[in-house]
Amino acid sequence: FRDLLRKRLSESFSDQISDLHRRATKWFEKNDSPAEAMIHALAAGDASQAARLVQRNTLTLLDHKEIPVLMGSLQELPRPVLFRYPWLCVLYGWVLAYAGQLGSVEPLLRECEEVLAQSNETSNRLSAADRARSSHAPGHIAAIRAFVATAAGEYSQAAEFARRALKLLPERDVATRSRVANQLAFAMRSRDGMVAATRATAEAASLARVAGDTHVAVLAECDLAGILGLQGCLPEAMSVYKDALRLAQPDESGRELPVAGYVYGRMSTILREWNEVEEARRLAEKGVGLLREWGWPELYADCCAYLALVLQAAGDGKGALEAVAEAKRVARNLSDYYADLVDIMEVRIWLAQGDMARVSRWVAGPGERYSTLDGTNSRSLSGNLQYLRAVLCQVEAGV
Repeated sequence: FRDLLRKRLSESFSDQISDLHRRATKWFEKNDSPAEAMIHALAAGDASQAARLVQRNTLTLLDHKEIPVLMGSLQELPRPVLFRYPWLCVLYGWVLAYAGQLGSVEPLLRECEEVLAQSNETSNRLSAADRARSSHAPGHIAAIRAFVATAAGEYSQAAEFARRALKLLPERDVATRSRVANQLAFAMRSRDGMVAATRATAEAASLARVAGDTHVAVLAECDLAGILGLQGCLPEAMSVYKDALRLAQPDESGRELPVAGYVYGRMSTILREWNEVEEARRLAEKGVGLLREWGWPELYADCCAYLALVLQAAGDGKGALEAVAEAKRVARNLSDYYADLVDIMEVRIWLAQGDMARVSRWVAGPGERYSTLDGTNSRSLSGNLQYLRAVLCQVEAGV
């Protein structure tokens, strides 16, 4: 129906469409809806206005709008227009990273850096405000690279990019700095141990709250709860998840923030441990729905995996395999490391279902390469392989 209305509009008022989009841009900007304002600015052909909105609201656009919608608007731009405005390139980089198109990010960022270098050569022609805005872009570029490295399981590289971003980003850009701090804290978990990671994650959560960045605050709180869960402190972890959920409560429009879906998925893992399977299933399914709509594949794959574990605990083996298959489909488009993590979860579901022949074939075949992996990001993979081998030995020995 929406497409029909748009077709009628283009046929009946073709000479007024650009003006209507400009008016919509002003209205949405005035009413604190920068994502809609930017989309209408692009539809009106006003890339300059769109770039201004992006520079002021880069991360807000990602948190409050479905990522595929932003992707579609940016993909429709001619490349010369896109690269005329570095902040549109920066947003496109963030969108590609969030959408899981990791292989496309680095080429774009390099082109963006070339554009910035050229603009620096002619910076004497720019206003002081434009020069200041351009100077912030390299910090965002380093932050995007940290995000991509984290998704690929390259935690040393992620930490390096995160520290570079923190040096480049202005102190007043608290929102972006809190996001980078959270990436750094996550990387530290694999490199520097739980104590350092817990401290860094708490600092990131505090910084995000100061910045009013609900998205990062929620993710950081979930990371803190996850650390507590690993330490066996399940009631304390659930309390932190509930705090995170309160942060992601519905906005004035009545819609829950998409990141709430991730909290629901993480809460389901605790409820599963407590054998509250029906409630765990309800929350995991709700989380999958919210994250599917948002379009951030990393969190969506995580939540599908959580749902798979809950369904297995509920005795729905078929549903568990379907959910983990969906997680695998998404993970394969993210990174090899992420796909490996989901593969391990699938094997654990086979184990729970008593399919020892399938587990044995995997351990002797695809899983064998995990024993030769190096680096901190491979420890969980090789550890899982050792566990599966030990279980198989016990089965063969009749233990």
